[in-house]
Amino acid sequence: MPIGGQKPVERFMTFLVTEGHTAQQLADSMTSFFAHAGRDLKDCRCQSYDNASNMAVKYNGVQALIKRENPQAVFIPCFGHSTSIVGTEAAKCVPKATAFFDFVQKLYTFFSASPQRWMIFKSHVPDSPILKSLSQTRWSARNYAVNALYSGYTGVMDALESVKEDANEKPEVRLEATGLLLKMEQLEYGILTCFWRALLNRFNNVTTALQSPHLDLNNAVAVMRSLCELRKCAISSISTKNRERNSQVVRTIKKRCLEYTFAASD
Repeated sequence: MPIGGQKPVERFMTFLVTEGHTAQQLADSMTSFFAHAGRDLKDCRCQSYDNASNMAVKYNGVQALIKRENPQAVFIPCFGHSTSIVGTEAAKCVPKATAFFDFVQKLYTFFSASPQRWMIFKSHVPDSPILKSLSQTRWSARNYAVNALYSGYTGVMDALESVKEDANEKPEVRLEATGLLLKMEQLEYGILTCFWRALLNRFNNVTTALQSPHLDLNNAVAVMRSLCELRKCAISSISTKNRERNSQVVRTIKKRCLEYTFAASD
């Protein structure tokens, strides 16, 4: 809300070149810039960074060093980044979630490690998003990665099948393709793909909304509450929304399982 008829305005000032990444080095760079620009640090009333240890640590982070110079510079952590950390740490508490994301990363690594394999992959998913690498710092990267897998699930399986059957490939590469394909043919991995796509899409929408310059406190609270509500109805959400596409993923896995069962019996 405007204060005294004035609205706060966000303005970009400069990129800072730093000599290092320690809290003291970053704080010194900031204070030097403000002094050179003729800005009094005592006029600062708020500072906001992500939750990296060199920025947010209570006693020795950048925010603490700035507050020693100006106690009125209240530190407010980036809420979007805090939300991402909650998602990251929550997923780490579930072994099956950890195994699933490890599998998604291995898929990307397998195809991207070889130009030839990457071409095989792209030829089988011409109209789907390409596989993405996960990121340790950006939770949204998992959303892009899982959406790519979800959209091209059948094509990815076909690409792995092509590599597995390629007599010109190294035995260890064909063996790795076989292992990844066997996992994709498990119903569990198909269901996890559908589940995490629904959850990560909502999560990504929330973190994106939290970064909007037009978001006010009331809407921010409503957005966060919607994420909490999703936790209660996540299973029903993936079973009703996008039901046709989810069923297609599951049907593909079941069909593959039957084909291999009949082949083994023959």
